[in-house]
Amino acid sequence: MSPDWNDAGKRHAEMAADAENRNRHRPPISAEAFGAMRVLWTQLDHDARLITRAVEGIPPAMAAAAVKPGVGATPAGNRIVGRLPLAPLSRGRRKGVWRFLQPQSDTGQAPAVEMMAVLLGATGRPPLTVEPFGLLATRHSLGRCYDQTGGRVDLRGEIFAAHDALLALPIPEGARLFTTLRSFILPTKRGAFLAEPRCRVGDRAPVCICRTWVHGDQLHADQDQLAAAWAELVAASAVSPDVRLGRCPTADRHRRLPRNAWTVRSRRRAVDDL
Repeated sequence: MSPDWNDAGKRHAEMAADAENRNRHRPPISAEAFGAMRVLWTQLDHDARLITRAVEGIPPAMAAAAVKPGVGATPAGNRIVGRLPLAPLSRGRRKGVWRFLQPQSDTGQAPAVEMMAVLLGATGRPPLTVEPFGLLATRHSLGRCYDQTGGRVDLRGEIFAAHDALLALPIPEGARLFTTLRSFILPTKRGAFLAEPRCRVGDRAPVCICRTWVHGDQLHADQDQLAAAWAELVAASAVSPDVRLGRCPTADRHRRLPRNAWTVRSRRRAVDDL
């Protein structure tokens, strides 16, 4: 066994032991939260089936025409947008990204909700494909969010807000997140998910697993500072058309989070890098 492989094995064993220890001392979620999770799972499964059937019903020739240079690309892309029962996250030139939530019961550890993407014209993939989109929230994390907010929370909105923060990472800093950090926070509207990076066999990209959720009032000072700055920049990227299209001034586009954190980029640039 090579030294590199041995070091990777030790790191994996340490992370597994830490996860097991956290699970042993994890505060339980209420019966009301379990009931809310069952309702959420049913709704998300219904929506995911509708979206999957809509994608499967798009003719391959239409998808190919939408990504092929020429005058027919725009009409074909518009027809695909009309066929899908959800608004696109972003549309580019012969490209498009849609995202949706899909419940997973075979994650190997616990039931979870996974962010999925419908990709049109992504590099190195078929013209239209569906694949994981980098974020997975466990039932426990959503249950904690439900309990700590007294049930007055939009769970889908919390997941999408965390995913917006993840999409804002530049490629180099996103790679550093998965290679050097063992845990980190992903800010949401009401608080933050505590997440861990994972590289799963067979996936095109690594995934952030949200293990638990912390209310904004319970964040440590450094976590609160990072969450506030990150949320502010993500909001600017999502709201401002100039930022979203990558045309904002350089000073705005390269605004930074606190030291040892990450910068953000526009959502359009994230789509172009797919």
